[in-house]
Amino acid sequence: MATMVRIKAETHQRLQRLAKSSRRSLPDVLDEAIKQYEKQRFLADCDAAYTRLREDQEAWQDELDERALWDNTLSDGLEEDEYSHEYSKSSAQPEAQPSAKKARRGAKS
Repeated sequence: MATMVRIKAETHQRLQRLAKSSRRSLPDVLDEAIKQYEKQRFLADCDAAYTRLREDQEAWQDELDERALWDNTLSDGLEEDEYSHEYSKSSAQPEAQPSAKKARRGAKS
């Protein structure tokens, strides 16, 4: 369902130029612009929230402590090839490079 929205004449001209140069419809260009604006606002809000968090030394230390706890989950004792990823070797994802530790083990063998 189409909805009418009032915009300035200058904005409409800019929208038409963008649509023409990108060979897209006005609604598509406008939709993309709104998506980009939403993303920009989300990231700005996140940045502002982290700035406020860092200003509260106790809260920031709690954040860092929690991150350290989560980092411990990376030391689960599993080797890379002992678990499967959502992206298998058959997917288009590039194969991971062996870690330096694995490379050293292989060189000693």
